Amino acid sequence: MEPQIIEALRKQLGNSSVHTSDKLLDERRFDYSVPSHLRDWRGDPLERPGVVVRPTTPSEVQAIVRIASETQTPLVPFGLGSGVCGGIKPDPSEILVDLSEMNRIREIDEVNLLATFDAGK
Repeated sequence: MEPQIIEALRKQLGNSSVHTSDKLLDERRFDYSVPSHLRDWRGDPLERPGVVVRPTTPSEVQAIVRIASETQTPLVPFGLGSGVCGGIKPDPSEILVDLSEMNRIREIDEVNLLATFDAGK
């Protein structure tokens, strides 16, 4: 991952939302997909994302998308990792957008029985 991309993300989101630690990058290599875990268990691990960002607001997501667009950097969305289809296969050139910190109730419409929630836990 280009250092200037990480710095641009930190400038927009703050240091606490931009992660480059080996532990977190390893944890976000795959979802609950069994083939991904078997591959890892056999010693052929998937690559890690270049950076993990944890936005907390829609405006932060917009900032991430804007930076990715300006730098032509691919994005990988990561909800809670509960997918079983192997959709999470990042590589070091990608920004993984971990939505787990987006955990607010946005709206409850009691008349129409509709609710709008963030994607996180």
